[in-house]
Amino acid sequence: MSTPKAVDAWMQHPTKRFMTDPIFASLLRWNRVDVTPLQNAEHPLYTPEMSMASMEAGSVELGLVCAWYSPDGPMISNEDVRQICEEKPDRFVGVASGDIRDPVRCVSGIKHYVKNHNFKAVRVLPWLWERYADDRLFYPIYAACVELGVPLCLQVGHTGPLRPSDMGRPIPHLERVLLDFPDLVVVGGHIGAPWLDEMIFLAGKFPNLYIDTSAYLPSRYPPALVEYMRGRGAKRVMYGSNYPMLQHQAIYKQLGTLKLDEEQTELFVIHRYLELKKKSPSERASFQKRVVLIGGKAASAYVNAKIIIKLINNVAKVINNDPDTKQYLKCAFVPNYCVSAAQVMIPASDISEHISTAGTEASGTSNMKFVMNGGLIVGTMDGANIEIREECGHDTMFIFGCEEHQVAGISARAQEGHYPIDNRLQAVFDAIRNGKFAGQAEPEAQSEFESIISRLCNTRAAGTWDGDRYLVIHDFPSFIDAQAKVDETYKNRSLWCKLSIQAASSMAQFSTDRTISEYAKACESRTT
Repeated sequence: MSTPKAVDAWMQHPTKRFMTDPIFASLLRWNRVDVTPLQNAEHPLYTPEMSMASMEAGSVELGLVCAWYSPDGPMISNEDVRQICEEKPDRFVGVASGDIRDPVRCVSGIKHYVKNHNFKAVRVLPWLWERYADDRLFYPIYAACVELGVPLCLQVGHTGPLRPSDMGRPIPHLERVLLDFPDLVVVGGHIGAPWLDEMIFLAGKFPNLYIDTSAYLPSRYPPALVEYMRGRGAKRVMYGSNYPMLQHQAIYKQLGTLKLDEEQTELFVIHRYLELKKKSPSERASFQKRVVLIGGKAASAYVNAKIIIKLINNVAKVINNDPDTKQYLKCAFVPNYCVSAAQVMIPASDISEHISTAGTEASGTSNMKFVMNGGLIVGTMDGANIEIREECGHDTMFIFGCEEHQVAGISARAQEGHYPIDNRLQAVFDAIRNGKFAGQAEPEAQSEFESIISRLCNTRAAGTWDGDRYLVIHDFPSFIDAQAKVDETYKNRSLWCKLSIQAASSMAQFSTDRTISEYAKACESRTT
């Protein structure tokens, strides 16, 4: 299964002029960078291969590379950016800039690079010019962005280089810009700290304002930003690195610390059933046998949950009574799943599935119980799955699906019509629509099942309650890949036992003994 890739909303392909400018002395000092080798114009840092190597190491597929213009002239010119983008068009996209002191020439240059060289955004840095974002010299650029239909990227919050930070204050300066240009899409880089509350407030007030995380490692994200990313800001915060000041790999290694369903499991069961039905008796004999148990509850108001439970039971009735498949695949819904049921089921399981959409924080402590009893996980990068994977090792889990930082981009592409349905999943939808699991015998249930499928297939609304809210369609192909890996691994019983022991023996971090011991020590230290 391939590793999902990111788009970096703020990076530079550095030049010697950029890296050796005196204003960056403090940043380079913080990062313990020796400036002397950078004086050499042939330094490897200035090659596209170095930038791409950093991106590859940090799982970044595409970088928006920025031009930089200062009062002392271009540090990275639009031409520098054009050259790297044309040399590596599949890896870099241009972001234009210009000298704001000559508005006519600046706007003319921006239009040239957007129209003729496919630049996708414009960046200005108020602190670099020591002017606030609502200064009149910036306004022709803002108007050009609206006319061209490209976003404006700027820096908010304090600045590390040797310039005043006050120009990055969102209120009142950025707010004034947003009021004056309601059609201008603005991406505020560098988070906005120490005025993060102002940035989050403005993002709620103005739907055309976004935040990018450039210049910050995830371990340094303010708690308020992480909370915002996990909730209502899931589609309003963008990945940014500020490369080369931060390396992509350093960011990637910490993304899991942000911790950013039954429906998918049932669709997989139907897919597996359809695959078995297509095979000859001899081919079926080579299939790994599976028993799938799905447990859950639905309150009276949970309409969709009740429909899914009905579908599970109907699917189980068909599968368990089909003479062609019943010896290879069994399915059952466990009603009123509770501690007593878990005490029996958890020790007996080889695999447990914890498949909440990344960023929803829905994979909690049940997965810990399964692993403590030797079960391996099929799961997404969400909730406690992330910590368990770190403790037990990547090879003890079968990970699939998107990562949290990709969710907003998936939904955005869906709105533009790019949300394909895998042929295998389409076959599942067709079987449900054709009445395989209800039909004329249960017209009300058939109608309800079709309503679920219709909602999922409202692809332009993926990521919202009107469509595929939990991105089941997007994650389904990699879910099938993960299940195929489960089948293949299980054939090697000695390897499976080794992974099971490795996982169970690595779970001390999650034991109640450790937790209670730490609480006791903490209480003891407070009383002494």
